[in-house]
Parts: sequence; structure tokens; C-alpha cells
Amino acid sequence: MSLGQNIKKKRQQMKLSQDYVADRLGVSRQAVSKWETNQSEPSMKNLIELAELFQISLSELTDTKDSHIPIINQHVKCSYCGKEARYFLDQTKTQAYCSQTCQLAHTEALNKIQKQLKWFYLGIILSILLLLTSALSLLPFQKNITTGCGMLCLGMTLILFPFCTPETYQKFGYLKSTQIGRFLGFLVELYALFMLFL
Repeated sequence: MSLGQNIKKKRQQMKLSQDYVADRLGVSRQAVSKWETNQSEPSMKNLIELAELFQISLSELTDTKDSHIPIINQHVKCSYCGKEARYFLDQTKTQAYCSQTCQLAHTEALNKIQKQLKWFYLGIILSILLLLTSALSLLPFQKNITTGCGMLCLGMTLILFPFCTPETYQKFGYLKSTQIGRFLGFLVELYALFMLFL
């Protein structure tokens, strides 16, 4: 059964009109008709919305051998929230998502990271300079202050910009990785305060 036939079958099983489906998805009735007659294929966004409307999984909706939609059949975590993913973003299979909401949120988060990367690097460089100054200092009192300041700067950088390794993102998803990064930053802050007031 082709993708279009499957869409038509599921729509009819739910007793929905093409007009109703089109209205729910924000497309024209002609677009729905073209999908059902295999004259065109719905976008990934529309496929996800169709699956949600028909109350079925994305893989069940695209139950066809000739579909080029990269569906997940094994356990893969969503790149954003860490829940079980339903589809890959593209054929490279590097980004997996459980919903379009997570896909959009992850795209926004990655764009934000790109914009804030210079501040992250600046915080790391400043922390390293302070820690090197502490290591080269001859006065023990000054060592505690510069080490504490370096650790404070590092902790604040990790709290404000909790960027993690790609492996961490893949294992836990963006949200949990961010929480882990912030928690580690908080621990570094506590250690820095201990160093300053020791």
C-alpha cells in the first residue's frame, strides 16, 4: 500500500473529510487530495500532524517500502528531550525527534548556542588565565583568591552556557545535558566559594 493510499484509508477509517484534514493541518483540500493520489508527498511536518490526527505512530502511517521518510524502528532517543524518538530529521540519521515541537525547540536552542559561543569561549579563556595566574603565583594568599576567582568564572560560564559534548547530547538529549551542565557549574561555584573563604 502506498503512502497516499494509507493516508486515505486512515482518514476514511476516522470518518474525516478531506476538508477537515486540510483545515486541521492548515493546507488546502487539493493538497490532501494530491497526497492521497500520490501526486505529491506531505512534508515531515504534515506527516507528523497526520499521524497525530489519526492517533497512530508515524511508522504506521508511512507503512510503505517505497517511502523515503527516515522512520525509526529501533530505540533511539529524541535529540532534544531524550524521550523515545519517532523519526529522523533526514537521511543522515544524526538528529532524531519525538515531535515537531522538539525539533523546532532544538533548532532554536542550537541557533542560540551558535550566537552565544563567543561568550562561552571568553568565560573559559578567562577562567584558564586566572587558574594559570594562581599556579604561577608565589603568595599562598593570592593563590586562593585567584584560584577561587578562576573557579567562580568557570562555574558561571557553565551555568550560563551549559554546552556539552555531542556524545552527551546523544545519550541524554539536549534538555537533560543542559541540566547536567548547569549542575556541574553549580558544583564548581560551590568549590570556588570554598576556595575563596578557606
